[in-house]
This record gives sequence, structure tokens and C-alpha cells, in this order.
Amino acid sequence: MLGFVTVVVVYVLVFWLQNTFMPETMMLMYLPHGVRCVAFVALRFISIPALIVAHLTCYYLVNPFWDMPLLDVLWISITSALTPALAYICMRKVGIDPFPRALQKEVVWQHALLFFVITTCVNGPLLLSYPMLSSNIPYDAIDTITSFVIGDFFGVAMVLVSYFAVLNLIRVSRHIAQFRV
Repeated sequence: MLGFVTVVVVYVLVFWLQNTFMPETMMLMYLPHGVRCVAFVALRFISIPALIVAHLTCYYLVNPFWDMPLLDVLWISITSALTPALAYICMRKVGIDPFPRALQKEVVWQHALLFFVITTCVNGPLLLSYPMLSSNIPYDAIDTITSFVIGDFFGVAMVLVSYFAVLNLIRVSRHIAQFRV
């Protein structure tokens, strides 16, 4: 339950902060996609319901899209939450475990990077597939999907860089604390 609440709060907080203070960067660096991927890596399939709730919260409370049909909002929320799981399952089917749970197995950075690239490349086209096919709104599909892929890629990159920077700071501070004792 704590993981569920944490994912919802962090996702909504990151979305709100970016939407409030850097709205012009949302298409170029979509930080919530990075949160979505890291949440899946940390909690696996347990993160999916939390991500759906977080998406719906963002759509209706943080940045209301009242004119968007409910089915479109549900499609986007569910698809976004399932994209990391889809990438993970596909990789496991071909014998690659991007994030092994066993402590004696190390994470192969190429496999982790492949997971994030697959998630990023699949997310945009899947997100837009239903709204483009179901509405009369003319989409420039290639430009929109390209924008989503670029934003998701840089969002994942920024969240991962921040995540590893924090981990490194914690490791260094523990190392310094050992010498002070």
C-alpha cells in the first residue's frame, strides 16, 4: 500500500511541478514518463494500478482536460501505465531480464537502456492510436508521435540521471561518515 501511495504522490507531484513551473518543456522532456518507468522497475506489476490512478488524478485535478472524452482519458491512462510492463514482458520473452531481482545478478546496463528505449518508443504510438482512430480531430501523427518519443526519452534520461546522482550522493555521504567515526 505504501508503494501505491508513493507512486501516486510522486507522479502527481512531478506532473504538477513540471506543469506549473516548466509547462513549455512538457513535450520536450516529459518527466512523468521517467517516474512511470522507475516506478515499474521498483515495484513491477504492482505499480500499474497506482500509475492509472496517478494519470487520472493528473488529467482531472492537476491539468483538467474536461473537453477530452472519458474513453480517451482512460485509454491514455491505462496504456501509459501498461507500456513499461509490455516492454518488460517482451524482453523476458526473448530471454532478457533487464532488472533481475536476484541479489547475485547484476543489472546489465545495456539491457536496462534497451528497456527504457523500448518503453519510450512504444508509448507514444500506443497512446495516440485510439484517439487518432476514434475521433474526427485531424492529427499530424508523425509530428505528434515524434514529439511524444522525444519528450519521453528526455524525461526518462533526466529522471535516471537525477536518480543515480542521488544514489551516488548517498553513497558518498555514507563513505564520508565512515571516516568521521
